[in-house]
Parts: sequence; structure tokens; C-alpha cells
Amino acid sequence: MAHIIMQSFHDDPSALGTLLKAFTSRNSTFKAKEEVPLIRIERKGVRIREGHAAVFNEICGLPSSSEMNILYPFTLVYPYIMRILCRKDMPFSLFRVLNTVNNITMYQPLHVGDTVDVICYNSDMRITERGIETDITSEIISEGIRIWDNVTTYLLRGKFRDAVDASPFVSLEPIQGAPRTTQWYLPVKDRFRFARVSGDTNGIHYWKIYARMFGFERDFSQPIRITARCAAELPLPEGAGPVKMIFFLKGPVYYGRLLELRSAGNDKGYRFDLYCEGNERPCISGEVMKI
Repeated sequence: MAHIIMQSFHDDPSALGTLLKAFTSRNSTFKAKEEVPLIRIERKGVRIREGHAAVFNEICGLPSSSEMNILYPFTLVYPYIMRILCRKDMPFSLFRVLNTVNNITMYQPLHVGDTVDVICYNSDMRITERGIETDITSEIISEGIRIWDNVTTYLLRGKFRDAVDASPFVSLEPIQGAPRTTQWYLPVKDRFRFARVSGDTNGIHYWKIYARMFGFERDFSQPIRITARCAAELPLPEGAGPVKMIFFLKGPVYYGRLLELRSAGNDKGYRFDLYCEGNERPCISGEVMKI
């Protein structure tokens, strides 16, 4: 049975402290059949601040609203996800793993002024044909009721002899003949500002030279900034009931490019693809639906 590590926070973790921990653990390596601890982080009494929500909406190009976009809770949980990934007892470097899939469910709306509890925990490792996968589950709880949750899948590319596991998520193929829903320009400004708002302070999202060191053309946007806009452009029918959104990250969405959203509706919601100028294939493919 895997060793369980519990950790509680009373304040937001320092982004600088997280980066320092990531640098000191960046040489971690994975050994076949290695036992990985199950890490559970909790933070109680997180308040959704009006100013913070307003900046998120502004940068994402969303209308002002007291009801939170389905992607907004990432800003509450992301610092704790990073604290799990940057631990020395995780068998990889934070700087080498890729976020490939996010599977979100919003059970009830969240509003400015709400106070919630945050819980994040990792899964066992899966050794797949593409490399090592692990899931980190995040939960937003209000008065004992789950309001929002998400499973974020991370991948460390590589070949392992014992590749016997299958990923639980089957990637989406591009929609054939889908019409353009909307398009918008992704400005270069607000890169670091959104890093601070979202909690995703990886330099590849605001430092061009640093991103090029990892083989990218330049720095590129955090996925939640783009998918929040996609969700807002695909409004679901009004009415009570949970909303689910799953999206696959297939390529970087670069700043200074024109973005195009294509979608196809059905009786539950929408299937969508997000294209970035200069790439003929979708950079993000996903679904948003009532459940």
C-alpha cells in the first residue's frame, strides 16, 4: 500500500517557494515498479475575492459576472497542484511533465464572496505506451458539499519496458466540417499578470527565451485562459444541473496569434476545437455539456 502524506495550508503557498522546490527536485527519475506516495493537500476557508475574479474575467475576455466561469476554480486549486508535482518524492521533474487532459464537473454555481475548501490529491502512476501518466484530482467543497471537481492528467514522455496500462481518456479527433463559432486575437500583454492570477507561474507562459529552451516557438498561454473563453462562447441552456467539460491539450496556443473556435452542437451541449494561427490542427479539443 502506498505511503500517504497529508499536508494542510492556512494561506496561499508562495509561488517563488514552489519554483524553488521544483528546481531542487528537477533531477528526479522514475524507476519501474517504484512506489509513489499518495499526497493529499487541504486548504480551508478560501474566499472568492471580487477583485481577483474581475481580473480573471478581464484577461480571459469574459463578461463581468458574479457567477464564476467553469475554469475559474483552477485559480484556487492550481497552486496546490504545483505543490504536489514539485515534491522530491514525486518521480519526475515538474519542468518535464505535460498537462494533457482536464476533466471538469461543476455541480453548482460559484459566486463572488463564496468561501470554500480546497482538496487536491494524486493517483498512482500509469505506465503507458507514451510514458508515465498520473492524475491529480482537485475538489472545491462548500459546507460539506462538492461544488466543483477536476481530474488533471500529467504525462512524462518516455519508453518503459513495463508499458501495460492504458490512459482512461480517449483523445478527440478534429470535428470534420465544423463551422467557425468565433475568432479573437490573443494579445502579448498580460502574460505575467495572468500567471499571478491563475497560479500557473511556469516561465514558458511569459518568457519567450525560456520557452524556446524547451523547443517552443515562443511563450504561450495557460490553457485555462483559452478554454475559459471557449466555454463562454458556447453557452449551455439555462436550468439547474451539473455541467461537465473535458478538454485535451494538443499544442501550444501562442501569443500574438489569431484564434478560431469551431464547434458542433448536440442535445446536451457542444463539441469544440480551438485553432491557433499557423497550426492546421486543433491546439485544444473538448466537449462541454449538461449532465
